[in-house]
Amino acid sequence: MAFRFNYTNRGRILLSEAEIRAVPGEPRLTVYLTSDFKAQTKYTATDVVVIEAYRFTKAQRVELGTVGEMPNKVKIVFDEFADALNVKYRLKIVDPETKRLKGLAKKVTANDTPEKPSDLEPILPVAMADAEDGLGDCFWKVAFPASANGPVLMLNGKKLSHEAVKSEAFKALAWPSVLEAVLTEICIVNAPSFPSWATKWMTFVNDILGVEGAPDEWDPEKLDFTGYIKNATDWIAAAKVAFSRHFSLSSVAIKGLTKEDGNG
Repeated sequence: MAFRFNYTNRGRILLSEAEIRAVPGEPRLTVYLTSDFKAQTKYTATDVVVIEAYRFTKAQRVELGTVGEMPNKVKIVFDEFADALNVKYRLKIVDPETKRLKGLAKKVTANDTPEKPSDLEPILPVAMADAEDGLGDCFWKVAFPASANGPVLMLNGKKLSHEAVKSEAFKALAWPSVLEAVLTEICIVNAPSFPSWATKWMTFVNDILGVEGAPDEWDPEKLDFTGYIKNATDWIAAAKVAFSRHFSLSSVAIKGLTKEDGNG
C-alpha cells in the first residue's frame, strides 16, 4: 500500500509514545520499535504505522501494519542499510481512508544503549539458598518450587553476594545458562504440557529477543518425541545465543565476582 500523505492537521509523535533501539551485530540494519500507539486516543485501530530509515540521500520505508494489529514491540530489518551509522528515522501514522498524516516524528535517532538483563527481574525472583537447598560448592542454581509458581534463581551465600547478580561478569557467565535452564524446564521437562507460568517466558524470548519458532506443546499425533526434543533444543540454543547478543554479553572480566574466602 503506497501513500501520498495529506499533511493537514498532522500531530507530533511524542518521545513517550515510541522508542527505536538499534540491535548490534546484525548483518543488516536491525532495530526494535517499542511503541504505545494503542493507548493514544488520537489514533484509531485502523491507522497505519510507517517507519522510514534514512542516511543523507538514501532512504528505505517499511509499513508495519495497523495500530490495532501491531505489537508493542516489533523487530524491523532495513536490508538496504549495512549498519546504523548516521541513520535517522521518521515515524508516520496515517489514516488509510483520508491519507491524512495523524502523527509524525522526524529525525528520530536510535537508542544504542543495550537493554539490561534486569528485564528478567519481574519474572525471575532471586533468593539466597538455605543449607537444605543443596548447592554445595555450586555458585547458583535455578529452582522451581511449587510455592513460587515459576523459577527462582538461588544464590550460594558463601560464594556470592546478592549484588553479584547485577555485575557484568555474572550476567555474561550465568544469565544465558539461567535462561537455558528455564526454557528446558518449560519445553522439555514439562512436555507435553507447558506450565502455567511459561507464557511470560515464551513472550520474553519472542518479543524481546526476537527468536521465533517456539515449540508448540508436544502433540504425539503430529510429531514423535525425538523430533520434538530436537526442535525444542534447537530453539533453546537460538534463544541463548540471541540473549547474549541482545544484551552484549561478550567478553567481561570476572575479577571481583566471587567473595574472598575468610578461612584462607
